[in-house]
Amino acid sequence: MKNQVQRFASFSLLLVSLALAACSGSSGSRDDAPDSGAERTGLVTDPPIVGALVGLVDAQGQAISKVAVTDAKGRFRVNHTEQPLSAAVHARASGGRDTQTGYDFQGLTLKAPVTGAELVLSPLSTLVVYEMLDAGLGLEQAREAVGHRLNLEAAQLLQDPAQSAPHQLASLKLTRFAAALRYQGDGFRHTAAALRLHNGDFILAVNQLSMDTSLSQTTRKRLFHLAAELEDLAAIDVEQAVPALIRAANRIAFRHALTRYLEDHHALAVGNEQVRFNIDALADALWEANARRGIPSDGPQIANLARYAIQQHALELASLEAGDFTVPASLATDPNIPPLAQVQVVDHTVALAPGEELGNDNARRIAYFYDSDLAPIYRAQQILTGVHDDALTDPVLGAPSRYWPASAWENAPA
Repeated sequence: MKNQVQRFASFSLLLVSLALAACSGSSGSRDDAPDSGAERTGLVTDPPIVGALVGLVDAQGQAISKVAVTDAKGRFRVNHTEQPLSAAVHARASGGRDTQTGYDFQGLTLKAPVTGAELVLSPLSTLVVYEMLDAGLGLEQAREAVGHRLNLEAAQLLQDPAQSAPHQLASLKLTRFAAALRYQGDGFRHTAAALRLHNGDFILAVNQLSMDTSLSQTTRKRLFHLAAELEDLAAIDVEQAVPALIRAANRIAFRHALTRYLEDHHALAVGNEQVRFNIDALADALWEANARRGIPSDGPQIANLARYAIQQHALELASLEAGDFTVPASLATDPNIPPLAQVQVVDHTVALAPGEELGNDNARRIAYFYDSDLAPIYRAQQILTGVHDDALTDPVLGAPSRYWPASAWENAPA
């Protein structure tokens, strides 16, 4: 405990110094690049991702543009220094949050080849780039390979997935796959490799990886649960309009998230048909209250929402086993659900549900602390919001393991 206190103190001092440096107007190499007048505009989407950092990089991964931040519609505009651009240049986006699904892209990187003045960075374009980088294919060959593998029209892979329901569904599945692998390195690169190995079969690829003992136990558990979610996603009707498809995927995410929470935190017998029916009804009410937007099925958001619903709407968990269970009528219109669904860590102001008390279990208390909005790395992220200088952010966000206990690192806020 003494070592943890000392580590927290040193971390706090580092934050103060970085915050002062940020306020002084210091800027890193990426933001010092001179304008050449050359410009690219575009979209970062899965659906649209707000707050992503976007730039152009050369074949060595070196930045050749200023950093842009996507707006609420996922749009960006960047100026670049290299003119003309070589074929090896690609666009790269990291971080941000999906405005419709709620997925956080911290630790995930989207890519797209630079083929014109207007760019679209999506999970699908990212797979095309990794075919070029890792399989050594040219652009057209890479696009054809990904299209054939995923049974998609290759010509649309570099366009907005929202223009085609099958492309949009594939994009949503790719993000879930990459998010499950994010703590193993480059999530989308691992996803691309797994789908290449298993010829585009998402469920086979996920099931095989879930048995890979070289992966962490936490990652393998995420993949195990993801397989069931992918089966439900595969059943979505791709003949419907894209907005309806996204809402259906969001509904599935809520159902799987709540099922996992109740199984892991309350040992509920989720295999029971009546229990599953009641869980789905409760999840649907939360989904409705969240304006049919989504949450990550493996994130902390569902814990905040479920605990809030249990406490504020007087839900008895035992009632989920009853045949006459009814969802509180007020839950589906509760105005506190949408803002709470956007909190990407455990909210310590939301009381734990009955049976979740931490008591004197130090391991559980430490895990709760590092998963919450009290954690030092989360506070660092808040202090450095809006700072896009690597010299300031990398010492904290680039090497956070110095400030996290080993047991908590895998479950760090994404």
